[in-house]
Amino acid sequence: SGYLLGVTGCQRKSGVSTVAANLAIRAADHGMAPTLLIDANFAKPKQHRLVRANASPGLVEVLTGDVAAADAIQTTDVPGLSLLAAGHAGALEHSGVDYDFLQSLVKELRYEYRLLVFDLPEIGQLEHGLLFAEQLDGALMVVRANAARRRDAQVARSRLAADGVDVLGAVVTGQKHHAPQWLRRWV
Repeated sequence: SGYLLGVTGCQRKSGVSTVAANLAIRAADHGMAPTLLIDANFAKPKQHRLVRANASPGLVEVLTGDVAAADAIQTTDVPGLSLLAAGHAGALEHSGVDYDFLQSLVKELRYEYRLLVFDLPEIGQLEHGLLFAEQLDGALMVVRANAARRRDAQVARSRLAADGVDVLGAVVTGQKHHAPQWLRRWV
């Protein structure tokens, strides 16, 4: 059965979508295929653009029962990597998410893929994403260097832990190097 990995951050523009896409691509490239990248960031869906796929139908249409999961999952240019785009997020606001259906969907996908990477919104905006977060095997938190405050990262980690999510670690993005590149290579 597949491993469910969530990628989230403690603030906007920390690079969560880019990290999630890169993890999924690298996993597919390095023998973890089949891999499924799931865009559960309904407020700011980006995965369809990052892997050059259609924006819909997607996860929203699957959750509302308009489309079967198999019909919404797209193949990508990366061998072994598929995408379940976010879809039309506005439709989800008018109808709630059936938790039992969500659980059965995740269980079904877990058996079809070795790795499922969920692109989740930042922790303060999880809303529907929290339903996915509770089912994850683990999560990575993306933190932008020199932008996130330590206290915000600690609160975000505590919130995930309180929801039963195992935080595996953090990825730091946006680090600036103050030494010249030749010196960094030399050291």
